[in-house]
Amino acid sequence: MPSEPQRIVLEESIAAIDASENRIERLVTKMKQLLETWEKKPIVQALMACRGFQEVAAMTLISELGDLRRFDHPRKLMAFIGLVPSEASSGGKKRQGAI
Repeated sequence: MPSEPQRIVLEESIAAIDASENRIERLVTKMKQLLETWEKKPIVQALMACRGFQEVAAMTLISELGDLRRFDHPRKLMAFIGLVPSEASSGGKKRQGAI
């Protein structure tokens, strides 16, 4: 680096990134260990059958949503998650918003 302050900032930034990566590794390892004895493991495994879901994403989603049986219909679950477009209807006008 051209100057000492720039070198220090770069080294500190690299150290912060390394620390964050190590923390993520530790958390992922702990979550995978907890999954082995978690009562919701079958649900997590079922969700992992969907493309793109691995242990951490599936565990996070299931722990955030709680008991999925509380949703009477899949539409209610999708609305809760925010995957149903908004709608403003008045008289003969119908306007659908973004997801």
